[in-house]
Amino acid sequence: MNRFDRFLAIDWSGAMGERQRGIQIAYLDIEAGTGPVLMRLPDAKNWGRVVIKNLLMKLARADRRTLVGLDFCFSVPWPEEGPLPQGEAPLDRVEDLWEVVENICSGEAHYYAGPAIRNLDSAFAPYILCDRYRGDEFRFDRFRETESQLSPKPASIYHCMGAKQVGPGSFAGMRMFHALRGINDSRIAIWPFDPIEDANVVLCEMYPSLFYQMAGLKRAYDHETIQNTLAYFHSGSPPRMSIQDEADAVISVAALRALSADPTLFSYPQGVAAAQREGWIFGLAPS
Repeated sequence: MNRFDRFLAIDWSGAMGERQRGIQIAYLDIEAGTGPVLMRLPDAKNWGRVVIKNLLMKLARADRRTLVGLDFCFSVPWPEEGPLPQGEAPLDRVEDLWEVVENICSGEAHYYAGPAIRNLDSAFAPYILCDRYRGDEFRFDRFRETESQLSPKPASIYHCMGAKQVGPGSFAGMRMFHALRGINDSRIAIWPFDPIEDANVVLCEMYPSLFYQMAGLKRAYDHETIQNTLAYFHSGSPPRMSIQDEADAVISVAALRALSADPTLFSYPQGVAAAQREGWIFGLAPS
């Protein structure tokens, strides 16, 4: 059984800059026995992606196990013919994908991934809808297998317009993963791509709306919704919050603690080979 001592839920952001107000982190400690806590930096500044990478490295050196949920897509849809247009070098592993994203965006600081989305010469441009163009291969129904099992379905990673877009944050997250891979620290595992039994830090993909749905509720920012969702996951009272991103992190960390006790959720459909390339949303039981 995979036992964890503490839990972090990171509501992510792909915005430009060193720090992002949209990044919020909630924390739960098994030993403390309290409800979720919102983590703040000592300098009262917003979190940033590089700061988070450094936090993950610090946690890996600790003697306690941490499950970390991250609110972005760990990969892209990966059909049999490959995830990129013809003419590109074939990609065999998810690490190859992360390297492609890094190569496209390497001139950008703070793991910003705008060039992967906004540049017409990007390898992903044929699939993307953004404010600058619509790729010839863009489709609203281009999903990974794990997303296709959600109802209602989220926006595709390639739908990079509007309030619900996940592409900018996801490609930025892939850049951070590429950096973590470069460190070559086996104490950090990215699930489901790595074995997790001996890792001090396990990173998993989370989808906060799924956790609200499990409680029979719709994602919302109001006292009753938050209280009832936390109660469903047997968690204590929430901290003081002011934005939806904070609520999503708080709900998610309570869900991570509750669901991590079920070993079947650290699996994915064995018949779906793409899961080892596309990833899997934690908490979504394989069907």
